[in-house]
Amino acid sequence: DLDETFEYLTRQSFSVGEAQDAVRDEMRDLFAAVRGWRDLTSCSLSSDGRRVYAVSNCQLVGTVSQQRLIQNTQRHSLLPQRSNRLSAYDLSTDGKKLWSIGTPGDDAPMLKGEVPREIFFFGAPLPVEDRLYVLGEERGQVQLLELDPATGGVLWSLGLLNPDRDLMIDDVRRLSGLMPAYANGLLFCPSGEGSVTAVDPR
Repeated sequence: DLDETFEYLTRQSFSVGEAQDAVRDEMRDLFAAVRGWRDLTSCSLSSDGRRVYAVSNCQLVGTVSQQRLIQNTQRHSLLPQRSNRLSAYDLSTDGKKLWSIGTPGDDAPMLKGEVPREIFFFGAPLPVEDRLYVLGEERGQVQLLELDPATGGVLWSLGLLNPDRDLMIDDVRRLSGLMPAYANGLLFCPSGEGSVTAVDPR
């Protein structure tokens, strides 16, 4: 899986005549700076010993003004979106992709009649005793979700917080790489808004 923004900047929109395009060069520099130094969400990885989990397609912050971003209704690879992608790769088959979830069109299973889920995952999931817990935002609510490690299907979700700031313009929440922590039977879940919620997953 190639990152959507990386693919746009290097493959989909590149031609010989654009090789010295100053705007494109600026976008590539911004992409490298954000991914390399600020974006803890895109670089988060975890593993349960059988699979590796990774977040991608987090798009790019800082390309347009906040007002224009909120007014925009079109999906574009250079603009922040309300969803990204969480994928699982099989360690026993040299990294073959098993499933992905978060963006409509991904291959994680859905219940009959269920609407495709748009989820922005804040970091890689936490494996605990054959269970998989992850923090994400769906429809403006920060949630703790349990996923089926084998298929990526959402087993349940619990709302933790309704943030004041829209995800589209909140760079801190988008880039923080938030993951739950587990101790003494509890999951400790940071919200990205300065609070932590303890959840008993049993």
